[in-house]
Amino acid sequence: MLGQVVLRLSDNFRVTWRLLARNGNTTSTVVELLNSQPAQSYDVAVTSLGVNDVTSLVGRNQWRRQQAELRTILKKKFGVGLVIVSGLPPLHGFPALPQPLRWCLGTRATQFNRRLETDVVADGTATFLDLRFTSDTSLMASDGFHPGPGIYAQWGQRVAALIAKE
Repeated sequence: MLGQVVLRLSDNFRVTWRLLARNGNTTSTVVELLNSQPAQSYDVAVTSLGVNDVTSLVGRNQWRRQQAELRTILKKKFGVGLVIVSGLPPLHGFPALPQPLRWCLGTRATQFNRRLETDVVADGTATFLDLRFTSDTSLMASDGFHPGPGIYAQWGQRVAALIAKE
């Protein structure tokens, strides 16, 4: 997704970026990682967290507190002007998950996603980006669990549009 954002913005903006990502990250591990980093200044931060929290059965209220802490760290420690919070994808449509697990995790992710959107809108410190923009599972990666190039392209286009709007 980052490559798509850079591609779409680089003609009109000076783009430098830093990616902090690791397979298996939860909101809690990213909060710890950010707390261990030296303070720097960034114009924009895009978050994409929650699937690993849902699948590891982190409590919804605990996760909401961690998400709020994450937004606070980005704003206060890193001076981020625009925080784009990517919502959770539609786990109920992930082909790699067998039923009834797909239904259970999908329902849980939907509940997390609704609360996240409500929290982000209510606290006014970030912009929520709904990732439930397609139900076309052919756009997923071949593993049936991760986004494929088509989803990354759409996601990146939406992020770039939000950044350019600011």
